[in-house]
Amino acid sequence: MLGGIQHQFIPDLFSKGLVGSGLIDRLLFTNNITRNSIVSRKKIDDHILGRYGDTIQNLLEYKKQSEDPDEKVREHRIHYTQEAKDLLFDYTQKFEYEKMNAKSPLKEYYSKLIIYLHKLIIICFLMKHSEDRTFKSYIDKETVLLAVDLVEFYLLNFKILISNHGTTEVDKSDIINLAKRNKASQKSAGEVLGLSKGQVSKLWNKA
Repeated sequence: MLGGIQHQFIPDLFSKGLVGSGLIDRLLFTNNITRNSIVSRKKIDDHILGRYGDTIQNLLEYKKQSEDPDEKVREHRIHYTQEAKDLLFDYTQKFEYEKMNAKSPLKEYYSKLIIYLHKLIIICFLMKHSEDRTFKSYIDKETVLLAVDLVEFYLLNFKILISNHGTTEVDKSDIINLAKRNKASQKSAGEVLGLSKGQVSKLWNKA
């Protein structure tokens, strides 16, 4: 889950229309901050492997059970405690304020992380409860805080990558051409580029 990407590709990811293609939706960034050149003969403890095996087995059984056509009560819905709901609400509002003051491409990444926050909450919940299979538990404050920490981790790494390597600005003509290919309106292109109707019209005619 804690994957990464080669920093050389950062400028390319935010050009040529990839922001709108959905590709960025599928990426979480980590910076290369540690290195290990020591080879070890140490093995993973059998107890750890056993717990990991139990966790994976419980997740698979839970998925199989929830998809069973004969299952009378499907366990697809996970509930929050009120404390967890309040925390998620407050953090989402804080994130929205930060996004308003951010500049591209950080602004776009804030939007993606708001979506990832909800996904990570579910992942953290399943990871925490998969060993003892208490999936009917409520999502609590601690689970939300863990997901928040992960979001902040990815945000910090993205800021480091941007500051260290920079990004190229998206070419306006690329956006216009992409809009025309997808039969989008000039108004939509103007909202994306932050340009007036007249400015978009001139670029539209040149493209």
